[in-house]
Amino acid sequence: MKRSLKGYYAVDSGALIELCLNSPSGKKIRDALKNGDITVYTHELALTELIYILCRKIGWDKAKNTVDSLLLSGYLNIQEVSKLVESASKIKCERPIALSDCFTLALAQEKKLKALFGNRENELIKEIKHKPFEIEIEFLNE
Repeated sequence: MKRSLKGYYAVDSGALIELCLNSPSGKKIRDALKNGDITVYTHELALTELIYILCRKIGWDKAKNTVDSLLLSGYLNIQEVSKLVESASKIKCERPIALSDCFTLALAQEKKLKALFGNRENELIKEIKHKPFEIEIEFLNE
């Protein structure tokens, strides 16, 4: 990632996974959080994905402890998915992208945040080229 993270972000599970696995990209998020350079919002569906993907990589107990520690850190602002259902559904209706991505985009739109995705997902890139979103979208591994 060439540019630094600054500002307010709605983050998807991919970015959270990088953070929890302490990858080089994840360290950039962690440093930006600790320095107060970024404020992070996410939603319950992203947390669900985070836990089960970490479970597959490091086992249930480590995954649960890692996510619990992240939640206790106070660095994440969690949005209930019920408050995003209508906006996320509209995005999903109009665009063939993953449901969780729709919730991340809906969160970013509603709170006027930038959206931060872990990786450049082909379906999302295709949609950005086809019809740009009204919000700024960044990719962690860029």
